Amino acid sequence: MHPQSMPEIRRVHLGQAMLKLMMLGISNPREFDFVEAPPHDAVDSALAVLRELDACDSKGQITEVGV
Repeated sequence: MHPQSMPEIRRVHLGQAMLKLMMLGISNPREFDFVEAPPHDAVDSALAVLRELDACDSKGQITEVGV
C-alpha cells in the first residue's frame, strides 16, 4: 500500500470534477489553483467531453443538460 492515498483529483473522472467546479462558479477550471493539479491536456479533454455532451458551452457556462 502507498503510505498516502492518491489525491481524489487523480482518482475521479475529470469531467465530473470540472462540472463540479463550474457548478461552484469557476467558469475556467484550467486556471483553478489545484493542490495537486491534473495534467492540462486531461483538463482540456474533460472539458471537450462536457461540451460534446452539451453539459457546458464554449464559455464554460453550465447548460440545462449539465445541471
